[in-house]
Amino acid sequence: MLQIEMLKCCKLKCLNAVN
Repeated sequence: MLQIEMLKCCKLKCLNAVN
């Protein structure tokens, strides 16, 4: 299930964008 990895990556990118 790549969706979970994609969500993790998306969250990391979102956190980086916020910071």
